[in-house]
Amino acid sequence: MSQNENTREDLETVEPEQIEESEPALERDDPEYVPRAQSTRILAWILIAVMVVGILLYYGWISGILHE
Repeated sequence: MSQNENTREDLETVEPEQIEESEPALERDDPEYVPRAQSTRILAWILIAVMVVGILLYYGWISGILHE
């Protein structure tokens, strides 16, 4: 059995903190959160609004509400 392999009994008795400490640092380091630019968020909300309006117009046209 290699160094990284543990039996089920070994893993049940080990605390989660000990497992995290034994993992290599490169595997558990998460990149820091980098917020999106404000223009990207504004564009996303505009696109969501366009899609919602488009869906509402589509269903209005299909149901006959928009036909005269």
